[in-house]
Amino acid sequence: MSAIAASPRQVYSAVQFEHVLRNGDSLLRMERVPLGKLAVPSGRIVVCDPLILSRPEPLEEAIPVGHYDIVVGVAHDMDFRDQRIAAAILFLGQGRPEQWRLAEIEGEAGGAGYGVDTGIGSIMDLYGALSLAEKLRENDQYGEYLEAAVYENLVPTRSWVLMNPESALDPTCALFTSGIGDGVYASYWGYTADGELACLMTDFRLLRTDAEQQAAA
Repeated sequence: MSAIAASPRQVYSAVQFEHVLRNGDSLLRMERVPLGKLAVPSGRIVVCDPLILSRPEPLEEAIPVGHYDIVVGVAHDMDFRDQRIAAAILFLGQGRPEQWRLAEIEGEAGGAGYGVDTGIGSIMDLYGALSLAEKLRENDQYGEYLEAAVYENLVPTRSWVLMNPESALDPTCALFTSGIGDGVYASYWGYTADGELACLMTDFRLLRTDAEQQAAA
């Protein structure tokens, strides 16, 4: 049976409960890695390739201002000794997500996600994104600085950084390597059974399943 992309529910469960799973020809061990707390002073979230950010467009849905735990799900390929980031999750509430909805970028209804051309994705506050975009416009070398900051935590072949473009204040930007590299990656809002917002997850399309398992998820 041919493999298809895992559902948001399957990806979330694999990360949150650190599953060991067969993924095509590879055996993967998932690791849930906390990055810290992301400050969201604007109440708006931007998901993007941070190195080519020019005009930040937030997701349509606003969230309460606050500080939120963010984790990445690292897939350890036990056959090839490889590590990749399969997903990034921003936790927005205490409940477990039971329902999933595509997180659409403002003004882009029906979009499939955001494009990555540099192998790096991000989840960030709108204020942090605006600051980062301004620095990229004003300084041709700032992109190189960002890339170097991300790869300070490098373990082949994954890395990340939590940062604030303005200062050493609470980090407003989480940057991380995107799965196997470039592509178009969707983000999803996760809601509890009662309809409360639980999380935002970006899926880097690393995890696969078969149609029978997908139907049961």
